[in-house]
Amino acid sequence: MSLSVPKTIACLLVILAVEAFPQIATGAENTGTIVGVVKKASGEAAAGAFVKLRNPERKLTFMVVSQNQGQFQLDKLPPGKYQVIGIGGGMQSDPMTTNLERDKPATVDLILNKPQPDASKALLPSDYGTISAWNSHLPKSWPDGPVAKYVVVELALAVGADPHDVAADSKGIGWVDERRLGIIGRFDPQTFSYTRIRVPAGKNSSFYANNKIPSVKEPEDFGLNAIDVDPQDRVWAIDGANQRLVQYNPKTQEFKFFAIPDPPHKGDKPFNFNTIRFHPDGSVWGTLVSGNQIVRVDPSGKVTFFEIPSGLKAKEDAHPYGMAIDGNGKVWFSEITGKKVGKVDPVTGSVTEYDLPFPDAAPRRMTADTEGNVWLCLGIGDWAQEGRLTRIDRSTSQFTHYDPPAPKSGPTSPDVDRKHNVVWFMEMPADKLTRFDPRTKTFSEYSLATRHSKVRRIEVDRSHPSRIWFSGNYSQGNGYDKIGYIDVLE
Repeated sequence: MSLSVPKTIACLLVILAVEAFPQIATGAENTGTIVGVVKKASGEAAAGAFVKLRNPERKLTFMVVSQNQGQFQLDKLPPGKYQVIGIGGGMQSDPMTTNLERDKPATVDLILNKPQPDASKALLPSDYGTISAWNSHLPKSWPDGPVAKYVVVELALAVGADPHDVAADSKGIGWVDERRLGIIGRFDPQTFSYTRIRVPAGKNSSFYANNKIPSVKEPEDFGLNAIDVDPQDRVWAIDGANQRLVQYNPKTQEFKFFAIPDPPHKGDKPFNFNTIRFHPDGSVWGTLVSGNQIVRVDPSGKVTFFEIPSGLKAKEDAHPYGMAIDGNGKVWFSEITGKKVGKVDPVTGSVTEYDLPFPDAAPRRMTADTEGNVWLCLGIGDWAQEGRLTRIDRSTSQFTHYDPPAPKSGPTSPDVDRKHNVVWFMEMPADKLTRFDPRTKTFSEYSLATRHSKVRRIEVDRSHPSRIWFSGNYSQGNGYDKIGYIDVLE
């Protein structure tokens, strides 16, 4: 069943505030290089050690893997003071400090002489900002081959930003939602500059006024969510506090707002999308998390709701979550508590649901590949810590499940490298970005720089397919929220 409600654009505003946070160096200044050698306590060269470099002033963290003879090198760094540490084989080095000057390489040699932190011990608020405490997730084995050739870049965001989603435009700029603060963030990987763009006020703008963290009891109460970038490089997000779809045009610095009416059976439930997708016909689609509804917004502003049959029948929220549009133009969605996957036919308005073969399934995010097939990250068990990577055939609707390599993979947020036709996804409990090659059925894992990265979404950079963006929101008292990416060095 579908319900259509005509709506016009609520308003058109020129951007009111652009904040620099922090405004890092220009591209011409990022000419620094840090090199060094990692050795074991015995004096033997340590190839395959993780080397982390942190620039506290710039809020930047980098990580590389040492190569032959334990050598490492990281180029095109902004100048400033860096903390450097090596981790490998269950050991780590003392943290070293170096002052990197423009056009003048710095050398830092590291000796793995201390035990790596214990993964069973909880991190404390005092651990934030220390380069030594966040390394227990890194493998004790020594990576080699292709999985040892990559770079991680992280930028720490404002305390309480709570980013949930990340997207990249055609120019390689990363966009993130600071969902508790009502901010759209822009991260330029060429200059490492981060610009904060405040969403203009709405009827409930006090919800995140003056960058204060609101008193939030439930995740669905957050204001800004589900950021994505359309084929015209316009940035979209849902402003749940004001029940409106936000469109921001970086070229003109203008906002448009599309008011979303109350859906059927809303009651007192909070309003929020988990995912936004763009249909080839120009419409924008979203999953209404707590409303048993899939939402379509046409370019004219007309809003159509598609009700989820099983949720309405059970009088319980199916919790529609991830979404993907297949090669036939059908809109697929996951039901994270309904334990099903659904499909909307935009032409007929029909909704079809599919049962999953796992009684404790928690289907999460989705994407589509170059052939128009759908890929789903499927959580299973307690807190969805186990799971499968699932392919859904666009023609037959047949489901094929693949086991990720981590024992507790907690897979979430797949995306496709369309140049190489491989699928990337996040193994959240393992703090790893993982690549799956459908042709060879092989997985490759890439550890992130920080324990408890809690990555909610990843996206392959369409201008640079070997770059995978991520956002993480670990806010357990230390406020280490982040946007970042890995570059796979081919």
